[in-house]
Formats: sequence, C-alpha cells, structure tokens
Amino acid sequence: MDLELAKAAIKKCDIFRDVDEDALGVLLVEARERTFHKGEIVYRRGEMASDSFYLIVSGEMHVLHESGELIKALGPTEIIGEIGVISPKRLRTRDVIAGTATEVLEWDVHTIQARSPELLERLKDLAWQRISDWPD
Repeated sequence: MDLELAKAAIKKCDIFRDVDEDALGVLLVEARERTFHKGEIVYRRGEMASDSFYLIVSGEMHVLHESGELIKALGPTEIIGEIGVISPKRLRTRDVIAGTATEVLEWDVHTIQARSPELLERLKDLAWQRISDWPD
C-alpha cells in the first residue's frame, strides 16, 4: 500500500479530521493493511461483527440491500464496518462486497477508544447517520 495515499485518506476522512501529524503517525502504525479482490465478500448481513472497522484507501466497496440491489458505493476516505462495532447486537446489518480491488486500513475499535474517545464518538455518529439514511 502506498504510504502517502494512506496518509491522504486518513486526513480527508471526516472521522479523523483535525488529527495532528503525531496522531496520524500513530494511526498508521496501529492500522493493519488489507486488500480485497473484486467480488470478495467483506461482510454478510447477520454475521457477528468483529471489533474492527475499515477506512477505504483505494478502490470501492458495495453496500447491498437484502435483495442484492446496490444501496451505496463507498470509495476512498470512507469508513466501512462502523455499524457492526457500535451496535448493541454486534451484528452486520448489510452485505458488503468489494466492487473493485480495494485497499483498506483496519483498526480495532478498542484501540481507537483508548487512544481518543472523540474519534469513537465520531464513529458512533457516522453509524447512526447511516442507519437512519439507508433503506430497510
């Protein structure tokens, strides 16, 4: 993964807005790099969520309705997986597949919470916004 591309994605992501260079460096060190191939299943609706969420660095993820219809395509600088780690039931709410080859940074939500409760609050805000915006 291109380090400069990863830094740029973090800086442009609303969740991580206003992080200073030191915090940015720590976020990069704590992140795990992952790559998904086009068509690869990232999440299945109803499965137990892990403790991690992703920031898309390059590529595109497709969030799908139960019917298989595309709800939203998410691209670079967008977060995916936040609803499952925040919700009380800890279940994935949508099927998500890689629409293209996609590189992501992965963080453990507990690490983020320990490092910055403010970042966790932003993640929660995003989760609740998406829950209310996306169709049933």
